[in-house]
Amino acid sequence: MNKYLEQLVLLSKIDQEIDSYEPKIDSINKTLKDAELKIGKINTDLEKIDEEIKDIENQKVQNNAHISEFSAKIKELSKKS
Repeated sequence: MNKYLEQLVLLSKIDQEIDSYEPKIDSINKTLKDAELKIGKINTDLEKIDEEIKDIENQKVQNNAHISEFSAKIKELSKKS
């Protein structure tokens, strides 16, 4: 009977050790979830910035086209004068 009691005590200690890891696991999971949320926000911000860059590049192309048009018109008008 003493052997079974020792095994029961040992099993109880092991169970307590396992239970002691729960708060650590919860803390790590919370940290992981927070990091995933930050990564998601950063990715969203990057997508917005990429869109803004594309818009600015398109505006630049349009502005250059307008400059070329106006330059051609100015040259044409200066030839007529």
